[in-house]
Amino acid sequence: MQPIDCQACHTDSFDLRIAGSTPMLPSGFAAKGVGDGALCMSCHNSRNGAIAWDAADPGRYTAPHHSVQADVIMGKNVYFVDYGDAYVSAHAAFTGDSCVTCHMKMGGGHTFQASPDSCATCHGAGYRAEMVQRPVQVLLDETAAAISQRFVTQFAARVREVGAWDPQTDETRTVAIDGRRIVAVAPTGIHGQMGLAITMQDGTVLYAQLAQIKGADGKPVVATSDPFVRALWNYMVVLWDGSMGVHNPTFVRTVLTATQEALR
Repeated sequence: MQPIDCQACHTDSFDLRIAGSTPMLPSGFAAKGVGDGALCMSCHNSRNGAIAWDAADPGRYTAPHHSVQADVIMGKNVYFVDYGDAYVSAHAAFTGDSCVTCHMKMGGGHTFQASPDSCATCHGAGYRAEMVQRPVQVLLDETAAAISQRFVTQFAARVREVGAWDPQTDETRTVAIDGRRIVAVAPTGIHGQMGLAITMQDGTVLYAQLAQIKGADGKPVVATSDPFVRALWNYMVVLWDGSMGVHNPTFVRTVLTATQEALR
């Protein structure tokens, strides 16, 4: 493990290591014509290969990498939406240096914090990020509620044991539970895998990877082919992007509404 210092981004002569366009990324796409932001995208991507948007079965419970900003701003790697090249954000294509324009040149330099006023530079005085973020938060909350409802109504009653992960000790132990006592779940990620925070009737919260939530037959109660798995992926992509829709508003709205529909 090495700290992220100057040499992570710069050569000894302080040139950027990557600029203009990225090579093929671990996410299965290359970002073309994105200026100095190509360097940012080379690390900030989901890192789990290209997603076939119409896949009937992803065949895995793998979660996206937490830093999925490149996927979102380039409009890539989600389910239920035929993304192609149709959802590349103007923030990537038409700001000169994409990420760097807002997070450095109009933001806080090497803090990489975008200024609250940077939106107004292009969109007019008075325009604020929260104008995008507020409705996206509503859609995220609705999607999380739909995920919880589907699990409780379709799968919970079959649960007999979970591999309960302790976030304090990082240890996992098998816990027998009566799934009929599950009242809600919330999406989370555990060691690179999709997981759920499971709330029981007595208020106990158990954290478990999706593959470790099992029925009486010892198998996961949610098959990888169920839309629930693809919905979790989409939800995590939007949430872990961290911009709450600002990076690519149209794409994020389309993804969340399509995900809600798939869960129905």
